[in-house]
Amino acid sequence: MFDINSLTNMVIEGANSTQVVPVPEGEYAATIVGLDAREITRQDGTIAPILVVTWQVNGVELPGTNQVRQDIWLDMTPAGTLDMSEGKNIALGRLRAAVGQNRPAVRWTFGNLIGQSARILVTHRRTDDGEVFAQVKRVTSL
Repeated sequence: MFDINSLTNMVIEGANSTQVVPVPEGEYAATIVGLDAREITRQDGTIAPILVVTWQVNGVELPGTNQVRQDIWLDMTPAGTLDMSEGKNIALGRLRAAVGQNRPAVRWTFGNLIGQSARILVTHRRTDDGEVFAQVKRVTSL
């Protein structure tokens, strides 16, 4: 059982890691283990919502973490609902198709994605300060 007092009184030798060890670039079978949403303000002042999908790489021991995230920018209508018109939310549509959930006659919620598996392509991006982060570039069905 976790005891906060033991933790705060613990003597630690050595240094902690200061950089993320990213999932290596490549294709992996993975499962969605988390969803989150965030929004950013664009330079023109409009708000851009982003769906953050956390994938757990399956069946491979990797250094660091076995998780990688996918950011999906969402197109919204002026009324503030998800834009379901032609040519909008393509990345979300591809994700739903990859996990067999992009059927027009079936009601759907974002929570349906949790626990679903697909094949992901992981690539790396480098920040301005040189740190490397893994990201999901493409999702296809297993």
